[in-house]
Amino acid sequence: MTPSTANKNSQIDSKFFDVGITGGGLAGLSLSILLAKKNYNVILFEKEKYPFHRVCGEYISLESRNFIASLGFYFSKFDLPVIKKLIVSSPDGNYINANLDLGGFGVSRFCIDNELKKLPKKMVCIF
Repeated sequence: MTPSTANKNSQIDSKFFDVGITGGGLAGLSLSILLAKKNYNVILFEKEKYPFHRVCGEYISLESRNFIASLGFYFSKFDLPVIKKLIVSSPDGNYINANLDLGGFGVSRFCIDNELKKLPKKMVCIF
């Protein structure tokens, strides 16, 4: 099976799927990619159509970088900022500074989700 996407109203090939995953966020996409690499036929159900903006997930810890790279996300393709400090401020001017020991990187979920959804070769996305 080749990678494909289907609209809710379109007919899906009656091919057997080994795994069905609900939700195409980082966890659903990561699991889809890992299973597809193990030759499972995966169907992924996501209510939105990629690419789309999400409210959360713009910061990802650097401890996840190697795992995300192992999925096939090429960090060198993007100029992602490394984040080493957290500053939280309040409307009255108070603030808290904290160093982030592990650090992280800033990436748009629009970007990372869209790149990851292209990777599985044995996955059908249903929107």
